Amino acid sequence: MSDARDSNPHTEYAATIPQLRSVVPDDALLLPDHEHPFTGLAATIIQIAEHHAKS
Repeated sequence: MSDARDSNPHTEYAATIPQLRSVVPDDALLLPDHEHPFTGLAATIIQIAEHHAKS
């Protein structure tokens, strides 16, 4: 995240989502701090990106 006063945390967050796909295997078990553990990061990234595109 940027330290700049004019940074946009939402934009920075959205930009990091696709980067995760290149470093986290799709079969990795993800342990979010809410909901349930899951696999399938690629599909989740697509869902998040589509949700943010609608916002």
